[in-house]
Amino acid sequence: LIARLDHDEEKARAAFAAARVEQEKIVQAQGNYGPALCVLGLIDAGLGRKEQALSEGRRAVELVPTEKDALLGPTMIKYLAMIAAWVGDTDLACNQVAMLIRDPSNVSYGQFKLMPLWDPLRSDVRFEKLVEEAKESVTREVVATTAPAKSIAVLPFENLSRDPDNAYFAEGIQDEILTRLSKIADL
Repeated sequence: LIARLDHDEEKARAAFAAARVEQEKIVQAQGNYGPALCVLGLIDAGLGRKEQALSEGRRAVELVPTEKDALLGPTMIKYLAMIAAWVGDTDLACNQVAMLIRDPSNVSYGQFKLMPLWDPLRSDVRFEKLVEEAKESVTREVVATTAPAKSIAVLPFENLSRDPDNAYFAEGIQDEILTRLSKIADL
């Protein structure tokens, strides 16, 4: 990444090629692991393999939807946006950034504004508007954030069983807790 940021294409290509060999081993060992696919997608984007990089990024988003994982899902969207930016698909990149800004995520205004990984989008008017939108939402949150006197959060349960068919138990427990809590008037 440092060579890419320094615009040293030769060193960047060599580093990405070496990293790809290692990352491909990880993806082969864990084919359905979204974060590993995202890293491979970024590497392929760095190597100029546009279609392959986009395919890997999209697959990662499919594997970890935000509906199933509110923390990791947005991270997959962030990396798909970076991949798209690196390969020159500004429409896709801006669409993904818009989703990150409008929905709760771990991506902040400061990351969009300061991280050089977003440099390929800096000249795009849509991206700059999205960055400003992220800035406005931060200032609104600071002013409007007050915690209610009584509140509770129910985090997703994880299926620790080796049998994936038992995953519905974890989802069912969470749904049951939420249903019962929704009947308590003071929450």
